[in-house]
Amino acid sequence: MIEIQFWWLAILPIFFGAGWLAARVDIKHVIAESHSLPIAYFKAVNHLLAGEMNKAIDIYIEIAKNHSETIELQVTLGHLFRRRGELERAIRMHQKILSRRDLSESQRQQSQLDLAIDFIKSGLFDRAEKICTIYQILTLLG
Repeated sequence: MIEIQFWWLAILPIFFGAGWLAARVDIKHVIAESHSLPIAYFKAVNHLLAGEMNKAIDIYIEIAKNHSETIELQVTLGHLFRRRGELERAIRMHQKILSRRDLSESQRQQSQLDLAIDFIKSGLFDRAEKICTIYQILTLLG
């Protein structure tokens, strides 16, 4: 006959409760994070619509720090930097996007085109020509 130690029966609900509590805390954290992105994102959109580009860019930069995996947000930041005349920042942003390994082919082509536009607006036509040539070849092949 198997001997049951009664202290195991007393400690089992404690372990179960601790596991349940840890899961609840983790779920609350994930839910809070998922809700923080849209709220901040829409605040930035409201600033853009109100013509407050600087405030929108500041919010997008903060979002990008916490959500670096969002390629679309980085593309948006690159466009906003270019529009604001900060071509060096736009170039760095698009180069950072191109250095990612998880880009789809269409995202890579669009980022190359964005970088070429940044170079053209900066007067760096030789660099833009190299990228545009690559972009044109990829377009013809694909």
